[in-house]
Amino acid sequence: MKVVKSLYFQILCAVLLGVLVGHFWAAQAVALKPLGDAFIKLVKMMIAPVVFCTIVTGIAGMSDKRSLGRLLSKTMLLFLGLTLISLFIGLGAVYLFAPGAGMNIDPTQLSTVGLSQYTDSAAKLGVVEFFMHIIPETFIGAFNKGEVLPVLFIAVLCGFALSSLGERGKPVLVVLESASQMVFKIFPT
Repeated sequence: MKVVKSLYFQILCAVLLGVLVGHFWAAQAVALKPLGDAFIKLVKMMIAPVVFCTIVTGIAGMSDKRSLGRLLSKTMLLFLGLTLISLFIGLGAVYLFAPGAGMNIDPTQLSTVGLSQYTDSAAKLGVVEFFMHIIPETFIGAFNKGEVLPVLFIAVLCGFALSSLGERGKPVLVVLESASQMVFKIFPT
């Protein structure tokens, strides 16, 4: 059965199983936490290669450059729309479930030691700094830090470069298509 072999179905089953184990056997669930952490690290590890291979092969493989411009504008609109939808879902979940409500704690007594690294970087990140942050220090540095926007930036540049090379870029495109197939075999969907 194809549905049972689907990664999406398997993840949903694992989440349901995790909820049941956490509810009925909390001590054992804590012991299983490294499995969940390992899975999340595996997914994070795959994001940069998937984004890079998919974007580069998609752009370089397009023959009509005008359709590429339309595709990019549609992609940006879709990205904006999905970002807004996820924002509203998050806000709705906060108002609906009120996380933290009923916790009898004094916020002034909480430790803020770990927050400074986020508040310091957020305070100095304006529009110009944001766009400068998208451009990585080095080509490999985009993959090293695990941030998606620099990888996406490099992928778009590489896709256009390969596309402009024409037949001379075909060998690189073939290698990247093979790399893309390899990456998707790691987590078959």
